[in-house]
Amino acid sequence: VPRYVLLLSDLAKHTDNNHPDRESLDAAIAAVRAVADELNNAKAHREQRERVLRVERKLMHYPSTSALVQPHRRMLANTVFAVVSADDGGRGRGGGRRRLPP
Repeated sequence: VPRYVLLLSDLAKHTDNNHPDRESLDAAIAAVRAVADELNNAKAHREQRERVLRVERKLMHYPSTSALVQPHRRMLANTVFAVVSADDGGRGRGGGRRRLPP
């Protein structure tokens, strides 16, 4: 779609302002830009949902993470962290510790 914006914009550069199709050409450029913006936004939202789904799959064995994926949620950061079980006193040592990759 971006190439069509470029093509139409190049055509507009070479079209006289008084040409009878100039107004339609400008409207077409605006319409194609709007479609391109919508496609970019939809792609970004899909990528965000995929990131959250990947995290949810990594955490699926832990309680209270079953509703992690929600339409309004977005991925803000992705990092490595350690899961510490309650049986090690919260020190992060012992058999209850696992590192989850990003």
